[in-house]
Amino acid sequence: DLCCGTGNQLVLYASRSDCKSLIGLDSSTDSLAIAQDRLKALPSVVDTSFVCTELDDAFLHPDLAHSQFDVIECFYGLYYARQPEVVLRAAMERLVEGGAVLIVGPYGANNCSIFELLQRHYTLPDLVIRSATTFMTEEIIPILSSHLNVRKETLVNRVCYPNAGSLIDYWRASTFHSASHDEAVVKEINNHFNSHDVFIIEKHVMAAVGMGRSA
Repeated sequence: DLCCGTGNQLVLYASRSDCKSLIGLDSSTDSLAIAQDRLKALPSVVDTSFVCTELDDAFLHPDLAHSQFDVIECFYGLYYARQPEVVLRAAMERLVEGGAVLIVGPYGANNCSIFELLQRHYTLPDLVIRSATTFMTEEIIPILSSHLNVRKETLVNRVCYPNAGSLIDYWRASTFHSASHDEAVVKEINNHFNSHDVFIIEKHVMAAVGMGRSA
């Protein structure tokens, strides 16, 4: 599990009777410590190890460099790599026959409502727009499709913010917060709730699963 964070996906895999070994990789020692504690608390006999390294160096690490895997996955993290294509191609090369690469991330109209509000006040970073809208369709799918048979699953999760405070807290904790525009954005959010009971952000999610070598 690349960019495993605090182990949400690892916990799910560890509960499966057909799972024999897991590796969680992340650049945060604090997140890995939490993941390790969560896995230890489970009544599971799955062999689990953790690797602390940057995503771009994942398959250069001794624990991964010469290993092969049934499943390699990355949830909401591959776009943080300096060279996502290199990481993805390395992942495909480490699959056993019939193995799968699973990449999950936002796409399309994801975050459209909040992005439109914010861009009335400042320009969002290119990485934010790219990772939230086009990364899956323009960068991930073409590479996976060049070597594997790809299946896509999508969903839309409507997140409702019931008051200005909840939306402001979300924005301030996000990667696209701009402190220099805080006052103007807070004013617009408050104005929105003067005439509306809720602010809805749609999270558009794509899961791309690549399996088996194409002929």
